Amino acid sequence: MTNKILTTRRTALKAGLTAIAATTVEIPESHADIRPKAPGETMVLFLGGDMWHNPVVQEWQTRKILGKTGWRLVFSRQDRFVTPEVMKNADLMII
Repeated sequence: MTNKILTTRRTALKAGLTAIAATTVEIPESHADIRPKAPGETMVLFLGGDMWHNPVVQEWQTRKILGKTGWRLVFSRQDRFVTPEVMKNADLMII
């Protein structure tokens, strides 16, 4: 499959710096609160990102693919935020 989007050095550098900045920021405990879904809302829970899989790019690509669905997309890089209460509200979980 050919890549129809030209990736410049500037774009690659921006993506790399963004990824480094995102992986060095510590998420505070207060972000563990995820509001329950509204009636009729579809919630997709995504747990991903590690040393080999860039979480910024994974979230960006997933939002690009599923963004037009109108679903609520919830992303977490740490399993401590994926509690039984959060999983109970999720219609789909992607790991």
